Amino acid sequence: MNENLIQTAQECWGQLTRDGRLRPKDYDADLVDELRGRLGLTDTKDFHSELRDISAQDLVEGLLTALKPLAVMMTDLLSLYEAIGATRASEPNLRVEFNFDSDDRPFEFDVQAFRDWESICRRVLSKRSVRRWEQGPAWKLAKVIREGTALLAPIHVETPPRLGPKMEWPPYGQEAPRSGLEYLDSGIARAWRVREEFLTDAVSRWPNREDYGTASRDPGVIDEAHIMVSDYWDHSIGEELRELAIRASAAPTLGVSRRRVTGLIRTLIGALDDAIRELPTSERYVQEEIKDLIEVFSLLMWGKRHELYSAWVFTRIVDAIGIQRLSFVVKAGRFSFDFKGAELATFESAEGPFSVWTEMRTKYHSPVGHGRTNSIQPDFRIVRSPIDDPDSSILAVEVKQYLRSALRNPADALADYTGGSPKLTLS
Repeated sequence: MNENLIQTAQECWGQLTRDGRLRPKDYDADLVDELRGRLGLTDTKDFHSELRDISAQDLVEGLLTALKPLAVMMTDLLSLYEAIGATRASEPNLRVEFNFDSDDRPFEFDVQAFRDWESICRRVLSKRSVRRWEQGPAWKLAKVIREGTALLAPIHVETPPRLGPKMEWPPYGQEAPRSGLEYLDSGIARAWRVREEFLTDAVSRWPNREDYGTASRDPGVIDEAHIMVSDYWDHSIGEELRELAIRASAAPTLGVSRRRVTGLIRTLIGALDDAIRELPTSERYVQEEIKDLIEVFSLLMWGKRHELYSAWVFTRIVDAIGIQRLSFVVKAGRFSFDFKGAELATFESAEGPFSVWTEMRTKYHSPVGHGRTNSIQPDFRIVRSPIDDPDSSILAVEVKQYLRSALRNPADALADYTGGSPKLTLS
């Protein structure tokens, strides 16, 4: 094998963080936290060291899954920017400006550049699972977990009642169950990712679970995944893993020696990994995936995605009001989000005209939140005239972003914003 090919998760992480593409200590710390949850790791050491027993493929798949919402966010923002641009016939290539940090230069781009970024994110992050679903290996995995549970805790342990399957998809995108036994939890996380991959694939084919039933009328479209949905494999594997975590955590208190628990876990993890390896996969080269991820991490917008998330929240406000009712504020071909305050749009209602503002500052004599002195400044507001009247604000939206969450305690924000605008609804 070519010695330059990535073979371990640690090598993969080293390449992704090279030259500041990823900043795991600060800007991208939220991504590291999510990866820890997806990979079954504990925050006890340097993340690079924690990856010692993780495969490069598992790390890459974890990153692709964690970043899928970014592709959705980019698509929503592109739709908004194109809609705003379409209303400005004389300025077809709208420019968008973010100026949320007084210590940094404004981040500015045109719609064509954003369209290119969105295309790359969607291509890289919207890929389907590498699995080819077959019933036999999938149910064998469930059996291995069930037998491992019986070995670890042969004595009866009180566990929550199993949830009966429903004609709807179970929640997914959640962290794997944890037993508190680190080596076991890493194995549980690997099996949980298989379940997540199956659910992602299945939901993409049948957005509503009952939709799979229509395929049964056409034998030509029935495949193994269809039968697994019909047999509630996703529900069963989730329940087996939850029970394994609960029973394993109780084993040391039931007279099972720590040495025996360790030995049983090693046996179980070996069988679990063998069962996962037996699941058929379509060939996908890790090196190609890393190259694609580097392309995303090298985009100008990557280091501004927290700001983009704030802007994406505005798309939710637009949808709630109705884009056809809004007139967007564009000055000299530029649509601006500014930390000093910027009017984004206006609309008419039965109660008169309203404006949507970002970062509008108004006076408040006794704030309690850290960093506030004599004013309040929510991320978004809907206000009527006069805009500086405390009673004119009818809705405020505060965005909880990773870099800012420590600086803006939600309880303090709630107290300050309702105190400074008595008629406000806070979201």
